[in-house]
Amino acid sequence: MEDLVGRALPPGTFTLTRERYEQFAEGVEGDPSADPTVDALWILSASEATELLALADCDIERDGPMLGGISMEVQRALELDREYATRKQILGLERKHGKRAGTFDLLKVRAALADDEGEVAAVLTTYVLPRR
Repeated sequence: MEDLVGRALPPGTFTLTRERYEQFAEGVEGDPSADPTVDALWILSASEATELLALADCDIERDGPMLGGISMEVQRALELDREYATRKQILGLERKHGKRAGTFDLLKVRAALADDEGEVAAVLTTYVLPRR
């Protein structure tokens, strides 16, 4: 699986509609009148999880992966109902051994949103993948 590191995933598009944003904000008890950029990054990160975990031979139901960390970079505010290009890349896959946790991998993925002016925001997500 070392060949995954540095791998760019197929580009795509992402649009955060007002309706989806308001539903998400309500679900997390957020403010639907606030800047939607951070919420968009949470949604983007969650939407990529199943596909990425499958690449790393990890099944959500069988293996029980966990969110190990998330960091966000915001260059400028995202606009609702506007289409953005997405770029995703696997930055790291590191094997670790814990006394209590046993063997696990740390999978680090960066997903970015961009428009014609360049990158708008990005999210770096670290997944903890238990290995039995």
